[in-house]
Amino acid sequence: MKILLAQITGIAVTLLCLILPHFRTKRQMLVISLLSNLLSGVNFLLLGEPGAAGVTVVATVQSLIRLRKIEKGRPTGLAEILIFGALYALSGLLPDLLAGTVGSFTWLRALPILGAWFYLGYAIQKQEQRMRLFLLANAAVFLVYNAMIGTTQVFAQIVNICSILTALVFAKKKHSVIRSQPMKQHEAEKARRRAEEYFRRAHIVLTPEEAAQIEVADFGLGDLAHTGLELVVYTNTDRYCAKEMVLFPHQTCPEHRHAPLREIGWGGKQETFRCRWGRVYLYVEGAPTPDRVCHPAREEHYTVFHEIILNPGEQYTIPPDTRHWFMAGADGAVISEFSTPSRDEYDVFTDPEIRRLPVIEEN
Repeated sequence: MKILLAQITGIAVTLLCLILPHFRTKRQMLVISLLSNLLSGVNFLLLGEPGAAGVTVVATVQSLIRLRKIEKGRPTGLAEILIFGALYALSGLLPDLLAGTVGSFTWLRALPILGAWFYLGYAIQKQEQRMRLFLLANAAVFLVYNAMIGTTQVFAQIVNICSILTALVFAKKKHSVIRSQPMKQHEAEKARRRAEEYFRRAHIVLTPEEAAQIEVADFGLGDLAHTGLELVVYTNTDRYCAKEMVLFPHQTCPEHRHAPLREIGWGGKQETFRCRWGRVYLYVEGAPTPDRVCHPAREEHYTVFHEIILNPGEQYTIPPDTRHWFMAGADGAVISEFSTPSRDEYDVFTDPEIRRLPVIEEN
């Protein structure tokens, strides 16, 4: 019966390893990691490897804590890293400590601890590509360990390594490709309907005319899910402007500034963002925030990383000609904007490939 259960859990771990690297958000990757660690711990216990089982139990606890912190927008502290690093070492050594056989501890028994330290690095990363690199190192260590002790998890780690490498290559290509064709009308309409649902969640009522005029901006990159913005303009005169904006989960409005235009006597836009629903991570000029939450696609084109977190009812005012960008949390966000006159066509973006005004092609 033990052998059968070990085989079943080994197969389950293999399936989870196959899909894990292809998730796009840290939360999703950690949820799958949590399940994989739990099943791996059961598998190691059934195979008589209590040290490796203990390490995976600690990894499960760490995943739970990180998920909770992600929900609250809280970063990982140095104390947490040191504590879990020590717990991984202790859990791997505990069976030998209890049996009084520490003197016979070998490099093979140390491998789960080394792999767990790579997992620690994986869990505290914010950018998915860096997470995958640490996950790759973790999988390589556990591949050697499982091969040496002869478990079915060796197949899981082979699948895991292949899947991670595929995800790394695919993600790199995806983020480097610029859309050559305009957004289709049906794509824009689908985003409008989705944005309407977010406005309803925030109890913001739009007239049918306003709903039909929701602007869907993909900034010419063709990656609306990750870089984009949905907005409706209430009014925009030569004195003031008022808008409502929607960001889908983990969607980013890319870095830009509202520069003065001397030739038309415009001093640049000053704007106040007020979060109505969800959570917004706003980044402006200033000292970079250590262990910041957000890492956008095409991050090489971002230069400011001073983090401000806005929850419902909180607001922040951005002076004219200030570089800034913002991303929604895991649930998405609805933001009200109050500003001096808006001249979006003159926005200056850090990414040279961006087109602010949307181009939508008929189906």
